[in-house]
Parts: sequence; C-alpha cells; structure tokens
Amino acid sequence: MSTNDDQTPSRPDLPAGWAVVRVDQAGAVRLGRQRSPDQAMGEHLTKYIRAANITPAGINLDDLLEMNFTPAEQQVFGLEVGDVLLTEASGSASQVGRSAIWRGEVQPCCYQNTVIRFRPHLTTPEYALIVFRQMAVSGAFAQAARGVGIQHLGASRFAELDFPLPPLKEQARIVAIADQRLTEIREAETRLQSALRLLDEQLREVLAAAVAGELVAQRDEELSERSRTPASAARAEPDLFGQSERAPNLEGFDPVLPAGWAWSRVDGAGEVTLGRQRSPKHERGKHMRPYLRVANV
Repeated sequence: MSTNDDQTPSRPDLPAGWAVVRVDQAGAVRLGRQRSPDQAMGEHLTKYIRAANITPAGINLDDLLEMNFTPAEQQVFGLEVGDVLLTEASGSASQVGRSAIWRGEVQPCCYQNTVIRFRPHLTTPEYALIVFRQMAVSGAFAQAARGVGIQHLGASRFAELDFPLPPLKEQARIVAIADQRLTEIREAETRLQSALRLLDEQLREVLAAAVAGELVAQRDEELSERSRTPASAARAEPDLFGQSERAPNLEGFDPVLPAGWAWSRVDGAGEVTLGRQRSPKHERGKHMRPYLRVANV
C-alpha cells in the first residue's frame, strides 16, 4: 500500500498532511456481475453477495445465493479480505451506499451488480468504511444517486466522489478513536431502548390503574371501607345507560372494580360517530372546512 505523498494538496479545511483524491484513486472500484437466469446452473456454482446481505452491522450470511461464475469470472468478481462492499441501489436514496467490510467469511465468494466493490490502495479498509458511512449519513451518496423509483449510485459516479485521505498512521488513529466513540454510542442506544421499553411498561401500568380505580385513593370513606368485589360476581343486568357492575364477557378478563364503579358500553358513556368519507366531489364548494384525518391524530 502506497502513501499519499503525490496526491492532490490538502484543502484549507483539512489538517496538514491530508489530501483529497477521487474514490477510484484511493482504491479500485468495480460493479458486480448481473444476475441472469442462465447462470442459475452450471459447473461453477459460487455463493455471491447481493445488496440484501449488506447491513449496518456488517455482512449478513444467513441467506447467500449461488450463481455460476467461471474460474475466469471468479478472478474478476471474487472477493478478497479487506474489500469494502456498498449497496449500489435502493428504493430509498438514504439507503444507497450502505457499506461493510468483507472479512473472507466464505471462500470463494463473488458479488452481484447490486453491489459495488472498493478494493483499497491508498487507505485501510477500516478508514475507507468510515469515509463511506460519512458519505451516506451526510447525504453525499443520496445526491449522487439517480433514478426514478429505484435510486442508483452507479460505479462511475461513486468513483468520481472526493475522498479525504490522511497519512496511514493518522488513519489508524482515526479508526481507533472512531471505533471507541461508536461503541459508546451503541451502548448508549441500547440503554436508551431499554429505558424506552420500561417507559412503555409504566405507561400501560398507569393507564390500567387509572381505569381500575387504583390510581387514586377513594375519597368517600364509606366507599373505601366497602369490600372490593370481582366484577363477575356483581349483578349482570345493565341499567338504562348501558351500565353494569359486571365486566364484559371477555375471556380471561375479570377485574375487580372499586365500590360505586360500574361497567358501561362505550356508546353508553358517550356518542360514537364515524367521519365522512373523502370524495373528489367535496374538494370544492361554498362550505370548505378543515378536517382531521388519521395523520393528524
């Protein structure tokens, strides 16, 4: 691996000793081979990587497919340890360029044309991965992508993008610190998700207590002293408002209500109406009014 001594001079916004090169100067860029039905069988069936195998957590090998790659094609499209693989296309521009490092998990292994292979020359795979992930989150890949419906990054457009290139020792230091910081972020995310799950559980518990009479103490001393009776043991006949001390007939659901409480049908507690159906004929008229839809709730 060579150094960046002869590359483009550093930009003013980059540290001294850094350079800016094209992606295809930092490493070799090649698009994978197109999948074809006539390659589904043959003497040289080989596992291959497609876009679905590239995840934010790395290469997913759970569902590797096979395609016929001749020995000559395996030389061209074969993967080597340290190759950086990127998704070439996606239905969402923000997902174009998702990247991961190939660690030689399966040998031999090739790749499809939904994947771009970057084979480093002037950079380490780990630093290149950081650069490509930054390009993804910054929107650089989304801006370079083209297409209607499916957004394509394209090997040629990817190859032309600017690649910030520090000295090799600096790359190693950047990778070490970035890995440490990203690990801390992932750990914080795990703790946050755990806290959010606890919040969801507490929300359910608070709401359940609120509708079961357990959230606040009963103010009427006489009521609070009376025994709490399972709803199924109370009278079942509703009154004129659809109220009953007995729980609805729900399997496995027999809560205990405080004395003085009663069950009611929803339409006994309030008026229930469905909104009016949207129709093109109502888009104009003398009585235009704002209206609420599901997205507003």
